[in-house]
Amino acid sequence: MNDYTRVIDFIKEIEKLKNVTRTAWTSEGKQESVAEHSWRLAVFSLLLAEYFPYMNMAKILGICLVHDCGEIYEGDVSAKSETNPEGKLNREERALITLTNTLPDKQRKRVFSLWKEYSEAGSQEAKLVKALDKMETIIQHNQGLNPVGFDYEFNLNYGSDYAEFNEDIKALREIIDSDTVRMCEKSSTQNFLEIILRELELKDLEDYLYWNHPSSEFHKFNGPYFEKSNEEELIKEIDEMRVLLLNGHKNVLTNQKIIADKNTDELIGKVNWYWKSKETLWMEVGIVIFNEKYWGHGIGYKALKMWINEIFDQRHELVRIGVSTWSGNERMIKLAEKLGMKREAVYRKARIVDNKHYDSVSYGILREEWR
Repeated sequence: MNDYTRVIDFIKEIEKLKNVTRTAWTSEGKQESVAEHSWRLAVFSLLLAEYFPYMNMAKILGICLVHDCGEIYEGDVSAKSETNPEGKLNREERALITLTNTLPDKQRKRVFSLWKEYSEAGSQEAKLVKALDKMETIIQHNQGLNPVGFDYEFNLNYGSDYAEFNEDIKALREIIDSDTVRMCEKSSTQNFLEIILRELELKDLEDYLYWNHPSSEFHKFNGPYFEKSNEEELIKEIDEMRVLLLNGHKNVLTNQKIIADKNTDELIGKVNWYWKSKETLWMEVGIVIFNEKYWGHGIGYKALKMWINEIFDQRHELVRIGVSTWSGNERMIKLAEKLGMKREAVYRKARIVDNKHYDSVSYGILREEWR
């Protein structure tokens, strides 16, 4: 085997890092890979080169690219859950020895030397990458579409010691920490908000009419290609609901429930279900957050997760639940992906909104996949 073949074999092997995930999510809700993190860390370092002219930039970029190669076989362990740092380091060293074993001697020693230098923080270059590594992780956490309850506060101290060796790096870290503080505050608000799913009640009708008015903002995203009730038709529907409620009927919204603030009982939105194919037990669900005050607080994720849990718990025969939307509704697409649904179909240019074509997009999840 010649040297070129051995290098190509190594390149094929490290492809595995594209599939090793980290405890971080992109802004679209996709779980980040180790390879993606290493790439952005390298770009981050490159852009700061002019502030550190006395450092070896080639070495810095090399360290960025190989620093997490030891995670290739056993995966990434988040800093928050790591209980044995020394054991982790030993595992990664063994993995790196295995990984580089097929490389020509010169390249093998170079890769291992860069990794070792990083792990020991034995040079100015390694210290810089250590500091930026933590910062890149925090930046991703701050901009990612993370699970509800994500611990942003942990990041305020995470790796902060590594930024102390240089005033420029320290200033950079302070900017990132200020973003983290904002995320802590936002997350605290999200976690404080509690919701319930309940039936529409007589006392809700005026608010329900107000929020479902044809001029409401949510109509721009919620199936804008479907015909909507005009104001006169909506008032008639509300009047019919009032009669039913006064006569003791409970379920006036067929296959739907109201989303309400648990503390104030204020109306937030609603969830629904319908059969896509009753014969094959294929059900689809939907959600609308019509109260704009609650936008951006993670309510959609909480509510739809509660709704799907309720449906699966009550309908043991169901094998799958789906969601259909359009490519212009980015919030719904992110929500479906955050819930763990898989994109199963795209019907290209199947919807028209404001004289422009959009794709129709379908997501689904099987009972055994639901967490």
